Order: sequence, then C-alpha cells, then structure tokens
Amino acid sequence: MAVKKLVYMSEAQAQLLRTLARQANTSEAEVMRQALEAFARHASEDPFRILIGMCDAGPTHGAENHDRYIYGVTP
Repeated sequence: MAVKKLVYMSEAQAQLLRTLARQANTSEAEVMRQALEAFARHASEDPFRILIGMCDAGPTHGAENHDRYIYGVTP
C-alpha cells in the first residue's frame, strides 16, 4: 500500500530532482524514495565503525613512550 505525501522544496531542489530523475530515467518520486532509503541507511550506521583499524600502523609502544610521541621529548 502506498502513502501519498506532499513535499515543499525550493526551485533549485525541484530542478535538481528533475535532473536526477531524467538522468536515472525514472520518476521524481522514485528518486525521492531512493534518497530517503539512502539517508536512512547512512543515519543508522554506527559512526564508530570508521575508527576500526585506523591505528593499526601506529607505534606499538605508545603508552610507554607517550611523551616522545606527544611532545617530542625523549625520556
């Protein structure tokens, strides 16, 4: 079952919607549905997932020599 919604947008947004629909060879409504789905997927992602593995290449003894890495001081 489909639900009808009324959406207000600026003229620039309406033009962008028309352009995207034309490029995708689909309806403006379908572009809006796809955009909503993409937004919902992105909003539900865990923001901390991007941190996983980002420190793999760093020093392995950072806790022992933190002054050296933070301040450039050799103990």
